[in-house]
This record gives sequence, C-alpha cells and structure tokens, in this order.
Amino acid sequence: MTVCVEGQKTISECQRLLRNAKKDMLGIFGNLQEEKIVSAEEKTLFRYYCEAILILGHFQRPGAVEGMTVPGWLNKTHLNGRVCVGVSQQIASFSLTPEESAFLDAHYLYVRPDCVRENVDDDGKFFISPKGRPIRSASNDLSRLHAHYKIPSVTSQEIQRVVETAASTAFNEEQKAMVAHYMAHSTPVANTHYRLRTAICTTAVCASLAGYSSEEESAGSSKKRGRDSSEEDINDNKDFDNFVEVFPVTLTGQPPTKNAAGFPQDRCFYDKWRAAQFGKREGYLLHPPTVDKVGKMVKKQGWTANHPRPEDIVAKWRPPKKCHIETDEKLMKRIRKQKWSWLAIKDYEDKRGQGVNATRAFVKGAVICDYHGELVTAEEGRKILESSTDEMGYLYFFTSGSQQLCINAQTHPCRCHPTMETMGRKMNHSKNNLNVKPQHCKIKFPEGEKDTLLLVAARDIAVDEELRFDYGVNRKSFRGEGLDREWLDE
Repeated sequence: MTVCVEGQKTISECQRLLRNAKKDMLGIFGNLQEEKIVSAEEKTLFRYYCEAILILGHFQRPGAVEGMTVPGWLNKTHLNGRVCVGVSQQIASFSLTPEESAFLDAHYLYVRPDCVRENVDDDGKFFISPKGRPIRSASNDLSRLHAHYKIPSVTSQEIQRVVETAASTAFNEEQKAMVAHYMAHSTPVANTHYRLRTAICTTAVCASLAGYSSEEESAGSSKKRGRDSSEEDINDNKDFDNFVEVFPVTLTGQPPTKNAAGFPQDRCFYDKWRAAQFGKREGYLLHPPTVDKVGKMVKKQGWTANHPRPEDIVAKWRPPKKCHIETDEKLMKRIRKQKWSWLAIKDYEDKRGQGVNATRAFVKGAVICDYHGELVTAEEGRKILESSTDEMGYLYFFTSGSQQLCINAQTHPCRCHPTMETMGRKMNHSKNNLNVKPQHCKIKFPEGEKDTLLLVAARDIAVDEELRFDYGVNRKSFRGEGLDREWLDE
C-alpha cells in the first residue's frame, strides 16, 4: 500500500537512486568477484551505493552508517534468511537480504582493503575513505551518488518522514512503533529495541510500504538511467573488458592512440587503461626494499611517466628487516596504544569461541601485533602458572640471550591498558594451519630497550582470514616448548 501526501515524495520515489544505480553496481560487483579491473572511482561509487542501501533501503540514520564497525560486520547473524547487523556505537540494528549482504561483503573484501593505510587509524570503522580515515559524512556520500546519476537528492530525514507518514495510515500502533524503533530516531528508543528478531520483523513490515526491494529485477525497475547516457555508456564495463582483450594491460606497454583504439572522446578507456597499468607497475615494484633499487628498476624499464614514486613503493614495502623493526617509532606507538586497526575480534559459533581476523592483507613476515602483557622472569612465570586455576594460562615463555623470560598476558585487562582488549591473547591455536608466528625483538623505546614478542605473518594472509599461531598443546605447555623454539630469534 502506497500512501501519498500532497507535496511529499513516495517511498518508491525516494529510493529511485537504488534502482537506477543497481545495474551499474551489479557490474562492479561482478568485476570485484572475478578480480577484474575496477577503477578507484568505481570502487568509491560502490561504497556510496552500500551506504545508500542502509540509508534509503533500511531508513538508517547517517550516524549508524558512519558508526558501523568491522567487528560488527564480522559478527553478523544469519536468521530466517536474513543477515542481521548491529551497530553498538549508535545502538542500531538492521536486517539485510542476502543480495544486500553480498554487496556489503564485497565492499569489505575488495574495496575497503585498498583504502587501509599503514599509518592511518581507521578506528575499525566499516566505511573508510580512500585516505584510510573513517568517512566523515554518509549524508554527503549519498548526495554525491545522487549527483552522479543526476537524480534529485533525497536525505535520510526526508525518507524517514515519508516512511513515518506512510506508516501512520497503513499500520496499527504496534507496527508503527516497530518502524520507529527500526529507524532508531534516538538513543533511548534504540536502547529499548536493540534486538535482531525485532529488526527482521520490522523489515517485513516495511516491505509492505511498496518501497525498494533489492531482489527485484534491475532491468525491469530501471529502463532508463537518471544520467544522460547512451547504451554504450551503460555497458562500459563489458566494453572495457573487450578493449583490454585487444589492448592488454602490461608493465611496459603504451596506451593505444585514439585512432588505433577508437575509444570514447571522454578518455574513460584511456584513463582506465593507465590506472590498470599503474596498479600492475606498483605491484611489480613492491618487492624491492630501497629507494635506490626501485629507482634503478624504473629507469631500467624506461618508464618516464605513470609510475609510482620510489619513495611511495618503499613506504608500502613489508616486511622491514628486524633491525628496522626494533627502531620503528610507529611500531612503538602502536605497542604503547595497542592500536591495531587492521585486526578485529570475531565470535565464532563453534568451540573456538572468539578469535581474531585480519581486515587487510599481510605479506609473509609483516608485523601484525605484539603478544602483549607484563614481562617477567621465567621463574616468576612458573610460579604464576602453578598458582593459576585458569586452564588457558596466557603465559608465553621464551629466551633472550642467556635470560629465560615470560610474557604474562593472564591479567586482563592489563595494567597499562585497563579499558582495552589486547589482540595477541585472543588469537586461537593451530599447530598445522598456523599463519602467524612469534618473533622476539628488543624494541628500543625512548625509556629503554625492552624484550618484546611480535606476532608476524608466517605466510601471506588474505583479508578476513582468521589469525592462528601454535602455542603448543595448550598455553601452559609454553613452559616446555617455548624455551626451545629457535625461530623466536630469527
């Protein structure tokens, strides 16, 4: 049932953007899944669309979108054919269809990792800008997407008013209350109804308002796009795939001339081709560890333009040598603050309980975090172990030269970070499928040198992979195995 008020848009009109952009977004989604070339602009538009799904499709406040976190996404719940996500900071929850969930998951797996920056704190937020910082305004992002498709802008407040108007005449009091709670107009309201089942029921109720449905056929719902474009423009992605087949993107190749290629006058294929080549050249250069060597490689290839700066390549190179790690001021700062924004704690539904997942890719040898706790002697550690009734002792014994030492992570929270959960102690054990290993370093803090156990990638690690390391039969067995692990000092 659609309720119309003079001068006010309908829900369907408010959600026009979702329908008009969907075909393009499905194309980008497919290219992301198949690991085809996707430009930075397309990835940004895809992020905008994911935000629009939540604001226009689920009537969420911009604050809920901005406050959405990676742990919140990792700990989503599958219930009754829906995917339920909670935003604890804003005390909000919403229930996605499988298709909507697939869009957001593609953003998490393929778009977000390209935005993560080594020395920029993203605060664990799900939506971050290309510079690595949390998005400042979901409202502005929504407005930009409207402008891109030349559709009159619709704000979150506007669609919420339209939904309230429609609900006021179409629903009973209980249903109206459910809709108000789902939109979470205020923190007290949200606190009262922060329940996943409520979110699912309310989604079903809202669907009866004849609004947007993510499952409808995009071709039938959008015969004409909001922006002025030709049929060739609609099929840009397909055409560019054909273009690349004729003119393959290589490290040493030159983009074809317009006469040879016949690409559009607006340079879109030319720019896409160069962006793809830039990415290939960046990947090729990420292996060398010095500015001088990178510069020589660039000169050897004869590249005079459209290549990364040697300084930028060195900045992205991982891992550094151990001697560099021990004097790395940025690493010291992270250890002090226990800020590892590329990690997230996930609740597993099996016997593992909680674990830690990577929210970006790591190359073999890259520092992931430290095994944080109080540094004590091995003798003190054994006394703590003997007096402990905790089956998981959280004690890591190791050697440093002639000294036998122990990291005591048993006390939680630790004395130096009383309000934080440290990541190292939350990683699960795996003897045969480990992807993380400890590395002993003497970090040269300004106040003095300190024995530190870093957890580094034992192999290349993919986005969303659970991090595991071998701590023996159980943590208490560190007393036996940890002392003799030669690779601790590699």
